[in-house]
Amino acid sequence: MPKIARCFVILCSVVLGVVSLHAQAAAKAPDKDLIELEHYTLTWDKVTRCFETLADLNKLAKANPQMAKALDTGEQKDESITTITQRLSSYPQVPAVIQTHGLSVREFVVLQLSVFQSAFAVAAKKMGADPAKLASQAHVNPANIAFMEQHQAEFEELQKKYPMGDD
Repeated sequence: MPKIARCFVILCSVVLGVVSLHAQAAAKAPDKDLIELEHYTLTWDKVTRCFETLADLNKLAKANPQMAKALDTGEQKDESITTITQRLSSYPQVPAVIQTHGLSVREFVVLQLSVFQSAFAVAAKKMGADPAKLASQAHVNPANIAFMEQHQAEFEELQKKYPMGDD
């Protein structure tokens, strides 16, 4: 499996933090971020644009280490979608790159989180988790779980096309 972009890996760690914090709260009342993710539907076009955007952001981060800090979310594991969006927007070059791929910064954040959340759900399902519980308790869009399962080979090809690890 090719290396994943540092910013994607870091964002994934944020997602785990957000999902785990929100999952604890979900027993009480679903968090607005989880509801937003639950209602976001993945398409192949969106996923492709996400990977293209990540590749371009990775290049931007390598060229500008100071800006890379805006993309580094390692210490901020409990950030909301709004906070992540604001942080990414703090450097004008970042929204500019994202917008060249036809996405708003917020949609890019939601898209990334949805891809990761759905991939995590698929992995949990493969380990025996009940898909209905993933949908209801973790607020994962069932259509996104099915989408990820149906497009596994395409995801692998996309990762090969856009290798984003340390070169």
